[in-house]
Amino acid sequence: MSRYEFSEDGSNKFWEITLRGTEVLTHYGKIGSAGQSTTKSFGSVDEAKKAHDKLVAEKTKKGYVAKGAAAATPAGVSKVASAETHSLIQRLDTWMKANRADYYKNLKPGASAEDVAKFEEKLGAKLPPTLTELLIWKGDDDDCDGRFLDNWSLMGLEDIVDAWTCLNELQENGEFDDNGKNWWNKAWVPFLANGGGDHLCVDVTGAVKKKGAVLIFWHDEDDRDVEYASVDKLFTKFVTSLEKGNWALDDDGFFSFGPDVTPE
Repeated sequence: MSRYEFSEDGSNKFWEITLRGTEVLTHYGKIGSAGQSTTKSFGSVDEAKKAHDKLVAEKTKKGYVAKGAAAATPAGVSKVASAETHSLIQRLDTWMKANRADYYKNLKPGASAEDVAKFEEKLGAKLPPTLTELLIWKGDDDDCDGRFLDNWSLMGLEDIVDAWTCLNELQENGEFDDNGKNWWNKAWVPFLANGGGDHLCVDVTGAVKKKGAVLIFWHDEDDRDVEYASVDKLFTKFVTSLEKGNWALDDDGFFSFGPDVTPE
């Protein structure tokens, strides 16, 4: 997010702009007020970038002055989401570096915003901003000892695309004999895996569950329970628990967290 301000002839206004994949978000108003927000979508990442740059040029020509850069973000974290999302990812990054340094250093690099946008085009829907930031922050943890969250491993964008494509193909080929049960839906995007064919998925359109809900896909069971109301709810609980010391790592690498957990 970039912020600009204009203070001349009695005017005291702010204007903020964020580039997020194929979208350009603006937030503006009188300094000190809540302001208003707009979002415009474009046909490609390049078109969005051109529109973003044009708007910035127009504002600076009118006398708007860029203010201090947004709070520094850790390496690999995109500057394209809301301040709230940045804060959450920053907190996760800070905690991981301080408390799981060996795990952290072996995480693979994250995806680019452009690659995430390409997957969203294929998906036909937007990913939750926090999930987008997570994918840009880091990739998979295949080279790490231990798990990322409970018994779930972190999936990079490439792993997500491969798993999502494979499950879609299995469904299209009639491999899932669901007998009226919804074993798989292409609106589900897996982002954590246990290595046994099971995933935590976000229902991006609410095709089966509530839009944005995080559910468990068991490859050999028909339960599709909602674990969290959203990706934000999951990671807010996760990061807050870590910071409060409510976490433990056992000998098998199971990384548990929550109010009933105490550190080793």
